[in-house]
Order: sequence, then structure tokens, then C-alpha cells
Amino acid sequence: MTFVEECENPKSVSIILRGGTEHVVDELNRAMEDALRVVGVVVEDKLLVPGGGAPEVELALRLREYAATVGGREQLAIEAFADSMEIIPRPWPRMPGWTRSTPWWLCAASMRRA
Repeated sequence: MTFVEECENPKSVSIILRGGTEHVVDELNRAMEDALRVVGVVVEDKLLVPGGGAPEVELALRLREYAATVGGREQLAIEAFADSMEIIPRPWPRMPGWTRSTPWWLCAASMRRA
């Protein structure tokens, strides 16, 4: 790796990609271009949509709140849909900071506070 530090008014950055084959380098190049485009759009638009199952958890939480105000079969249908939304982010406990024994509700609660 080459590091150039303590430059006055740095205006650009070079990223050097290396790989075992040309195919690997091409894939790295595509991934890097995609990542840089995403960062550019976020900086330009000042908008960000959270990922990692956060929209599904938020939707499930709000559906449960709404279901409490509705009665009968409609309430059961809304709660069933909320249950289905919670299935999507089930792999979360495998993410850094959480273990497989971390309860699902604790993961959802930490997302709610974020």
C-alpha cells in the first residue's frame, strides 16, 4: 500500500485495486464504482434509506401499533402481516455485535432507538 500524507489542499484520491486474475480486478472495479456512486448520491441528495432490515422492522412495529386500534379479523390479518415482515431480517443476530443468542426483540429495540 502507498500512503501520501500531509498534503496541502488534497483534491483527489487514487484507489489501486489488485487481484489474482483480470476477472477479480474487473469485479472489484465494478464494486468500487457502485460504492462511490452510492456515496456521491447520498452526499448530493442528503437522503439515506436505511438497510439491513430496518424498514421491515419499522413497518412491523407500526403495523402492530395500528392493529391495536382495529378489532376483529382485520386485527388478526394486520398482525399476521407484521409477523411476515419480521421474518425478513431474521439473519440479524449474525451481524457484528449481536450473537445468535441475542433475542429478536432486543435487535428490533436497538433499531428503534437508532
